[in-house]
Amino acid sequence: MQLEGFGGWGTRPAFTIGTDGQVRVLEIFSSGGTELKGWMVFSDGATSESIGGAKGLTGDAGPTGPAGATGPQGATGPQGATGPTGAQGPEGISVPVAGVVAWFKNLYGTLAANFVECNGQTLSDGESPLNGMTIPNLNAGYFVRGSATAGTVQADQMQGFKTDGSVVDGSGSVVGSPAGSGSRRTANAVEAYKSNLKDDGTNGTPRVGSETRPKNISAVWVMRVK
Repeated sequence: MQLEGFGGWGTRPAFTIGTDGQVRVLEIFSSGGTELKGWMVFSDGATSESIGGAKGLTGDAGPTGPAGATGPQGATGPQGATGPTGAQGPEGISVPVAGVVAWFKNLYGTLAANFVECNGQTLSDGESPLNGMTIPNLNAGYFVRGSATAGTVQADQMQGFKTDGSVVDGSGSVVGSPAGSGSRRTANAVEAYKSNLKDDGTNGTPRVGSETRPKNISAVWVMRVK
C-alpha cells in the first residue's frame, strides 16, 4: 500500500510512503537554467536522491476575464501653446479725412470717434489736420452735389420757363399776357398762376411751398476730421 500527502503543489503529492516503507519527498531543482523535479527518498534513516525529468511545456492561456469597471476621469491637462496668427483679412471700407457720411442720429446718438457734425463750427482739435478750419454747415438743409471742386455753396433756384397762354386768377380774369406778346409777367400774374394750379387727375394736388426740392429724408451730415 502507498500513502500520499498533498501540500502546496495542488494535485501533485508532496510526499509518498511506499509499500516498502520508504518516504519520498518531492523537491524542485534547478540545473543549468532548467527546472527539474525529484524525489528525496528516506529509508531506515538513510537518504537517497533521485532526479526527475525536465519541466513540461506551459499550457495554453486561459480565456480573458471580463473587463473591469472604468476608472475616474483624470485631471484636465495644461492649456496648449497659442497657434500662429491667421492671414490678414481684406481691408474694410474707410472714410478719408474730410470725407462726409450721413448719420441717423435719432437711431444711435453716440457719434463715432474722429467725426464731428457738419454744422459750420470752427474745428479746435490739435490732433486733426483740419484744426482751425471751418466745417461746412451741410445740416442747414443742403444737398451735396458732385463737382470738380468742393465747398461752393449755391442757393436754390428755378430754371427760366414760359407758358403758351394767358394767366388767369381764381375768378377767371386774365392777369398776364400770352407768351410772345412782348410784355412780361407781373408779380400778380406769377402769384395767380401758382395759386391756380390744378390736380391733373394723376399726380394729386400740387405741393407748393417756399422752396423747390425733390422727395427726401433728413439725416445729420458728419465729417471725419482725423
